[in-house]
Amino acid sequence: MAFRKGRNFLLIYTIFHQSAEGIDAKTYESTLRALYEGIQTQAKALGESIAVEESIFDQQELPETLAPLAEAATQLLSRHHFAAPSQRPIYWDAVQLSSYTQLGMLEQVVRDRMGIYTGPHGQHLQEFSATTFNLYESKFSIGEPGSRLHGQRIGLIFFNKPISLKYDDFREALLVRFQHWAKQASGEVTLWQRSLGLGRMPEFFLTAKVTSFQEIEALLPARDGESLEMTTVLRKGALLTGQCIF
Repeated sequence: MAFRKGRNFLLIYTIFHQSAEGIDAKTYESTLRALYEGIQTQAKALGESIAVEESIFDQQELPETLAPLAEAATQLLSRHHFAAPSQRPIYWDAVQLSSYTQLGMLEQVVRDRMGIYTGPHGQHLQEFSATTFNLYESKFSIGEPGSRLHGQRIGLIFFNKPISLKYDDFREALLVRFQHWAKQASGEVTLWQRSLGLGRMPEFFLTAKVTSFQEIEALLPARDGESLEMTTVLRKGALLTGQCIF
């Protein structure tokens, strides 16, 4: 088992989005690829390197115990005007940044070098129907990172800190639970906390890169000695499951 405080990048700029009705997946994903290839090329010209992970969530093949968390995610995103994943898949862009300076550089690349309303970004604006943007900072990562491959399964669980718990105590309790999980799982879990209140999604979420969704299920049971607030924090969360597409 490996434990890393933070990761080799500090921030993750996340974008949930969904295609408009009538836009087929091949067209939509082709535009996304062109957009991020352009961003990475322009960043490289400025002497910077940006990594991007793209996943698609369809909530299929879930164990019965995860169904309530999946329904909570559908309701969460519906408040941002997303259709249910069963109607049209939900996409998630994870732009990895090593500093807040890189965040400013990303804005410069998209706005000034590529153009908001031209090229692939302009095309994407015509093809999506809903979106929400959020900025998170990595807190710790447990497990074996491995390689992020096309088709790899991924789960996101969003949740908030119980009001009665202090932040340090909350993060420490999560760390203890995830360390136990990593002893029996083949994947990796990373805890993220929303940065500076930037975004409208819940304050915390975790990414679980796994070989099966049963491994996500194994994150939920409470550990001996946990406080009452901690025993239910993940079970009250919102879960999105899917796979990497690039």
